[in-house]
Amino acid sequence: MSGCAGVSGCAGESAEIGPVCPEAMVLVTDASGGAAFCIDAYEGGVVDRKGLGNSDQGPDWPDGSTTTTLTSRAGAVPSINISWYQAAAMCLNAGKHLCTVEEWSDACDGQVGEGGTTYSWGDAWKEGACHTTGPSAPDSLQPAGSLESCVSRFGAFDLVGNAWEWADPGTLHEGVPVASKIGGAFYTGGRHYACGSTPNTRHPPEFDGTIAARCCAEPAR
Repeated sequence: MSGCAGVSGCAGESAEIGPVCPEAMVLVTDASGGAAFCIDAYEGGVVDRKGLGNSDQGPDWPDGSTTTTLTSRAGAVPSINISWYQAAAMCLNAGKHLCTVEEWSDACDGQVGEGGTTYSWGDAWKEGACHTTGPSAPDSLQPAGSLESCVSRFGAFDLVGNAWEWADPGTLHEGVPVASKIGGAFYTGGRHYACGSTPNTRHPPEFDGTIAARCCAEPAR
C-alpha cells in the first residue's frame, strides 16, 4: 500500500520530489512556490529499539547513547514510547532534525507562516477523516497513511490524530528542552486536532507515552 493515491506531491509519487527531499519525505513550499522544508510523509518507526539509548539525556543531549534512526514508511504502525531526547537524536542520526512546532503547523495547515486551514484537510470538521475520537474511532494506533483523507495539501499523513508527535519548541530551561507534543492522538479530545492548536508542554523531555515523532530536513538547493 502506498497511501499516496491521488495526493499531489506525496512521497514516492512525484518524480520531482526525489532530488529535492530525501526518500519518504514531502516538500513544503511557501506562497511563491519556493522550497521551504521537507517533512516525513508518515509518523516514524524506530529502526532498532535496542539503539534507543537513554530516555533522559539531560543538558548534555544528545549524549550519544541513541544510535538508531526513525524511518517514514506507509503501512507501518508508528513507534511510540520514545522520549523527546530519543526522538530528537534519531532525527539527527538520520541527517535531519526533529520538526519544530512551526514546521509541523505549516505542514498541517497547508501554508507557511500565518493562515492556512484549521485541519489538515480543510476548515470544516469531518468525522472519520483521521484516526480521532468519535463514534467510529479506533481503540489503538493504526498503520501510517491508512486513511487517505487524513493528509495535508503537501502530502503529510496523520498529522491529526493517531499518535501524538514530539516537536521541537526551540526553548530551553536550565539547559533542558521544554518538550512539546502536538496533533493529538486517537483517544484525545477535538481541541488538540487543529493545526494551530497550542502544543502540550506539560511532559518533561524524558517522558514517554503514546507519542511518536517525524523528522524535518532542509531541501536540496
